Amino acid sequence: MQEGMGEKIGLFLSKATAFSICVIVALIWGWKLTLVIIACVPIIIICNGLVSKGQATMVVKEQKAYGGASSVAEEVFGSIKTVMAFGAENKEVER
Repeated sequence: MQEGMGEKIGLFLSKATAFSICVIVALIWGWKLTLVIIACVPIIIICNGLVSKGQATMVVKEQKAYGGASSVAEEVFGSIKTVMAFGAENKEVER
């Protein structure tokens, strides 16, 4: 767990530092446009949050669907083994 957290903390600090430096440079070069963009940041964050929530919901539905499909496939393959064990392939082909 420490390795995973250590990597995430380092990445977060790196991204936060880069963001801060970029905002400072942008304020120096074109402060009017930078203020407009900073005003739009809350809207972008809200939209990203809504998209993330929708994606999470779809992932859960997808995992349930794959779970059902895998159980059906497992049952089918198990039945094939049983049919072959009793030598009833021709009977099942006819059915």
